[in-house]
Amino acid sequence: MGCDLKSNPEKKTLIENQFVNFSENILVLKLSKPALRALVRERLWTIERVREKGKNYVSILHEIGDIAIEKLFQLGKKYRQ
Repeated sequence: MGCDLKSNPEKKTLIENQFVNFSENILVLKLSKPALRALVRERLWTIERVREKGKNYVSILHEIGDIAIEKLFQLGKKYRQ
């Protein structure tokens, strides 16, 4: 998907315009744009949705790296407390 966006800047912009749908608890993590685009494609707008899908599912998404995974799941633990 990432390569597809290089050749289609309009599609990239459409996806990035959806960043406003993220809950504040996702935005404060300051994830990379590629990681945010991956979450948009899966409609994972909140920490709760990310945790419902689970670490294994999220970790196989294209453009989600180890740092993003760590941030998403560490915040999730803090958020539940």
